[in-house]
Amino acid sequence: MATCQGLCKALHMAVHLPYHAQLRLAQEYQLNSHTELDTQGLTCPEPLMLLRNRVRDMQDGEVVHILATDPSTQRDFEKFCRFMGHEMLCAQTDTEVLQFWIKKHAS
Repeated sequence: MATCQGLCKALHMAVHLPYHAQLRLAQEYQLNSHTELDTQGLTCPEPLMLLRNRVRDMQDGEVVHILATDPSTQRDFEKFCRFMGHEMLCAQTDTEVLQFWIKKHAS
């Protein structure tokens, strides 16, 4: 997660930037996502259920970028990745909108 630390630091400093500018930062840090999942406003267990369904439809090695507002998603996503063998590339949790980049494990 070395690239994540740099990205999260850059995003923290650029929190005032529009969302598309934050996505450009993610691309610069090689965290390009293949799909986006917006779970803002949803509470447990909805974000996790949506993530599970999205990952099921992804190819091995693809990355999903998730936006969330429920603080419990960090814990849920970390456990989901550990249990299913996926890799959490980055978790930015120090802003109102939480952001996660998760890479689907290779079978």
